[in-house]
Amino acid sequence: MREATGRAADRAVLERALPGWLAERRWFGGKGEAGLRAHLLRATPLPGADGLVLGAVRAETCESAATYAVPTHADRLSDGFTDPGFVRWVVARLAENACVPDGAGELRCERFAGFDLAPGATVQLLSAEQSNSSAVLGGRAVLKLLRKLAPGAHPEVEMARYLTQAGFDQVPPVLGTVTRVEGDERCLVMLVQRFVPNRGDGWSWTLAALADGRDYGPFARRLGERLAAMHAVLAQHADDSAFEPEPLDAAGAAALGARVTAQVTRALAVHPMAAIDRDELCARATAIAARAEGQCRTRIHGDLHLGQLLVTEDADVVFIDFEGEPTRSLAERRTKDVALRDVAGVLRSFDYAEAKAGRTDSGFRARAEAAFLAGYGVASHPLLLLFLLEKAAYEVTYEAANRPDWVDVPAHGLRRIAAQLLEEG
Repeated sequence: MREATGRAADRAVLERALPGWLAERRWFGGKGEAGLRAHLLRATPLPGADGLVLGAVRAETCESAATYAVPTHADRLSDGFTDPGFVRWVVARLAENACVPDGAGELRCERFAGFDLAPGATVQLLSAEQSNSSAVLGGRAVLKLLRKLAPGAHPEVEMARYLTQAGFDQVPPVLGTVTRVEGDERCLVMLVQRFVPNRGDGWSWTLAALADGRDYGPFARRLGERLAAMHAVLAQHADDSAFEPEPLDAAGAAALGARVTAQVTRALAVHPMAAIDRDELCARATAIAARAEGQCRTRIHGDLHLGQLLVTEDADVVFIDFEGEPTRSLAERRTKDVALRDVAGVLRSFDYAEAKAGRTDSGFRARAEAAFLAGYGVASHPLLLLFLLEKAAYEVTYEAANRPDWVDVPAHGLRRIAAQLLEEG
C-alpha cells in the first residue's frame, strides 16, 4: 500500500485483500451483507509515524455503502490503531494544532482547553467498543477513532461540548479533535476526551451486581436521576437552533409511527415470530404515535444503554459515546426526538443484563426498571412502550446480522413488549 510512492501494484494487492479483512473487523457495519466490494479512496502519509498511513476505504455491498478510517502500515494491510506510533503521531499533531495535507483536503488537528497530553504517554487499547476504536492515553484522556466516516456536524463532539458548556458535569470534556476538511465539507475522524477514573462501564457494573447479589436499586435510581438531569439541560431554550427544543407536530408524529413500524417490519423479516400479528401491532403503534403530537422534541443521547455510561469511583454516572446508533445516518443521529427514547434504551439494557447473567427468573429486570423510572420521574405508559418496541425491534435486526446467538434475547423482549402495547395501548 505505498500510496506515497504511487505503486499501483501494491494498491491492487491491498484492494484484493480488503473485503476479507474488513468482514472480520468488529467495527465493520456491513457484516452479513452480500456482494462486498472495497477500494482505497486515499492513503494519507503520517510523517514520523513509523511507516503508517491513514487510509480511507470505501466499502459497498448490495445493501449499503460507507467510508471507513483504516490506519495501516504503508507496506502491508494492518490495524494501525494498535501501533503506538499512530497514537503518538496524533497526540503530537494535536499539541501543535497542526494541519496535515490529505489529498484534496487536509487533516485539521485542534486542541481545546484542558489539553495536557504528551506524545510519550502510555497507550492502553480498549476492547469494549464495536463501531469505533479507542485507547486510554497516560490515564488522562481517551482517544477515539471514528471508523465509519461521514461529513457534517458530528453529535459525539457536538453533544459533549454543549452539555459541558451548559454546566452538566456527567459528561467527559472534549480536549481535541481531528477533522478532515475539504472545501466546505468537514468530517470528524478522531476526538480526545478527558479520562474519567471509573469502576467500569454500566454493563460490567450491572453484571457484577447480579453476580454478587448487590442491591442494585440505589444505582438504578441514581442513573434515572442523572438521565433526567441531562434531559432537563437539553430541554432548555438554546440560542443554537441545533439544540432548541421544539414540539412534535402532526407530521412528526406520523413520521414516528412510520419509523417504528418500519423497524418492526425489518425485525420480523429477519426473525419471524408467529406470536406477533404484524399488521395489528403496526396499526396500534401508528395510533399511539399519532397521540404523541405536542410532545417536546430535543437532542438526546440516541443510543443509550448500560455500556454507554461509566460508573465513577463513588458509584455516580458519567454518560459517554454520544454518536448515536451507528446504522443511522449522521443527519438522523442529530435529529431531535422524544427523550423517552433514551429511557427505553436503558430499560432494554436491563433486560440484556438479566439474560446475560442467566437470571431471567430473578425479578431483577422488574426491580431495576422500577427504581430507574422512579429516579427519572416517569411511569410506564403507551408512548414509552412504543419506544421500547422500536428499540427491541432494532436489537433483533442487529443481533440477527452480528450476533445470531443473542437474537433470542431481544426477540423475547419484542414479544413481551408487543403484548403489553396491544393490551395497554
